[in-house]
Amino acid sequence: MMSFSAVWLNAVTGTGNTMVNLIIETITIIAYSIYVYLTLETWNLPITWGWGSELVYWAGMFSMSYWYMKSERWKEKKG
Repeated sequence: MMSFSAVWLNAVTGTGNTMVNLIIETITIIAYSIYVYLTLETWNLPITWGWGSELVYWAGMFSMSYWYMKSERWKEKKG
């Protein structure tokens, strides 16, 4: 999942729209942090559930990057 996500995020970076890249990263990190806090601090689940945060992080990044590239909104970006 990491390799796919990194490639798609780099594709977003390549469009020159750094604001979208920042938004994707910010949303992903917030979701990641909430997952980790709830899983390990609130629900006191085992650390194996905590490692699931990687899937949350990379899946979130992939899905938003993929959606952005497929929406073709990047073509509207004016330099």
